[in-house]
Amino acid sequence: KTGIESQRRFCKCFGCLSHSRFNRRSRQLLQLIYQIRQKMNQKVDLSGQFLIIDSFPVPVCQPVRNYRVRIFRGSANIGYKAAKKIYYYGFKVHAIV
Repeated sequence: KTGIESQRRFCKCFGCLSHSRFNRRSRQLLQLIYQIRQKMNQKVDLSGQFLIIDSFPVPVCQPVRNYRVRIFRGSANIGYKAAKKIYYYGFKVHAIV
């Protein structure tokens, strides 16, 4: 549910595109995204023996307020934490240690 809602919100920024047209154009960008990822991986020091990659949510409010909260409107999204089977409103942090 989250991906569709946030994708539609992002799609509305391009008012002249329909949702299906937006999806087709975004799929055409996959090769560019792959190249950007490769360049970013070259900048990360991968010489260590162990790397730990993790992500975790940073909720900014209680789940009961997910749909009516105003703080960070436009930049935070509703996400899903599968481990606890709950939705949250906030950000997701991705870290390499």
